[in-house]
Amino acid sequence: MGIVGATLAVLALALAGIAGSQSPADAAASAPPAGAGAAPGSGSTNIASPTPAPPVEPTIQVANSDSARTTARGTATPGATLRILDPVHPASSLCPDFVVPADGTWSCRITVTSGAGQRLTVRDVKNTSLADVQSPTFSVLTPPVFATASGLAKGARVSGIAYPRAGVVATVTAAKTGTAVQIKAVADSTGAWQATLPASTVPSGSYVATATQSSAAIPDVPVSSASSAISITIDREAPRPRASSTPSPTPRCRRSLSSSTARAKRATPSPPTSTAIRSAPPSSTTAAGVARRPVSSFRPAPAPCRQLSAIPPATTGPRPPARR
Repeated sequence: MGIVGATLAVLALALAGIAGSQSPADAAASAPPAGAGAAPGSGSTNIASPTPAPPVEPTIQVANSDSARTTARGTATPGATLRILDPVHPASSLCPDFVVPADGTWSCRITVTSGAGQRLTVRDVKNTSLADVQSPTFSVLTPPVFATASGLAKGARVSGIAYPRAGVVATVTAAKTGTAVQIKAVADSTGAWQATLPASTVPSGSYVATATQSSAAIPDVPVSSASSAISITIDREAPRPRASSTPSPTPRCRRSLSSSTARAKRATPSPPTSTAIRSAPPSSTTAAGVARRPVSSFRPAPAPCRQLSAIPPATTGPRPPARR
């Protein structure tokens, strides 16, 4: 028993030395968490989950554009549903309602019209407590539109619709040579414009035409992008007269027609039958006592003018021998 007791005493001293060498941090890490294993109702409290962040107002920006299609972009609360209000129809959206991605940034393609100092409004339709937000001002100048259809350009002219009072530059490129000619025009107060293509630089042929515009009323966009191209044909050659398929009457027939027409104007209308004869009364006599002969009022109508056939030209060569 003495040996066993001495051995246990040595082991106890060794364990005490190991426990004394442990750092306070290691002891805290090895200690069980507070409240662990506590019975319900023992008065211990659980850690509460974090409170979600409140929604933030969205933002919107639109850059100046030289075409009708551009991009609106901004930021908003992740998961929010946004709507870009249409300036003409506020109840509708310029792009379908969309959900903001997790990173809180968004963008969508929209269609706009020409004008300076425009604004767009974004609305958070999910977080209705947030107010609508407007974008900073931006300007748009869209390309002009051709009213002239592809095909033959009548009068060697092209026309279309642009921004009111804008300057229009029509570029006409030859289909064969690729030579380009620019013709300038000015739109009226309604936006209508027209340009005549000069014969010296745009002769007859096939061409491809585009147009751009610029306006002093929209200084932030110096010039618009090019319009959709049209294919036109210029024909400056005078039309040839068509040959008549009906031969004209010969001089002889024309004389007959003129004389018969004159006689018809002077003649008294004849009775419906050609045998009607108006005779003098039987008792009519002349001063010498001689009975008058019946006088007929019927005059035969002139023979109709017949189209004379062309006389074949005389043939050249030896004459046939005369008959004896």
